[in-house]
Amino acid sequence: MNKTKQEEKAKAYISLLKRRDELWTKIRKAEVTLLSSPYQNGWKLSLRIRDDVYRSDDGPFMLEALKLCIKEVKKYSPELISKLRVKKSWADLHRILTHTYKAFDGKIYTVYDGPELKSISVKKFNALDERLKKFFEYTCTERVSNWGGQVHKDEKYILIIPKYSIEVRIKKNMVTQKLNIDPEVISEYDKVEAILRTDFIELYRKGNGKSSWLDFKERYDNKRNRRHSHDAISKLEKGEIEDVQQYSKLSKSKRSV
Repeated sequence: MNKTKQEEKAKAYISLLKRRDELWTKIRKAEVTLLSSPYQNGWKLSLRIRDDVYRSDDGPFMLEALKLCIKEVKKYSPELISKLRVKKSWADLHRILTHTYKAFDGKIYTVYDGPELKSISVKKFNALDERLKKFFEYTCTERVSNWGGQVHKDEKYILIIPKYSIEVRIKKNMVTQKLNIDPEVISEYDKVEAILRTDFIELYRKGNGKSSWLDFKERYDNKRNRRHSHDAISKLEKGEIEDVQQYSKLSKSKRSV
């Protein structure tokens, strides 16, 4: 892809990120009321430890560790749910819920859209019971920012329990609240999110070591960083702080790329 097309893609990506943030703000601030009669709307796919593994000495602790890392998803196809009730294993889950998409640049990308395992922070790991810590492994990656040359460290702990011990857990998705907001806002949010995860899927991928999506996110955050810098300088001039590093918003924004 030539430089002009890269710039066009970057602009389109950042524009979609901004629009998604605007829509999410509207959704987050909308009034919520409780329903007198809850109803089912699809299913939640989560993860669990196989029964035979759970009965082992380490089983209950493996489950505790797993619960810290689950990122569940919602599905609405009865046919899919029927299939997953029979094919429950981690391998089956990934085989059934892995799909291919044609992205913005014409390339074909393979995407898994089922429940995932997320990492935990160093702080969260340090607070764990010692019996759980053995199920995690420390990882650290570094990246030099294109803007300013700062070195950013991504320190985290990943779950290392055997994948064969994990299977899908299916729960009814019960709707107990009503969001008082224009359905078009939610519909547009879903469409924008779908575009980001398909046409721009390669910007989410970090496995190639380039972390290209972070470069775009950094450009998107630069304006915010400058605003935080101006706020810090203003507080410094008013005597509210003695050093710009004392301004937590500034420090946090520079660490969050």
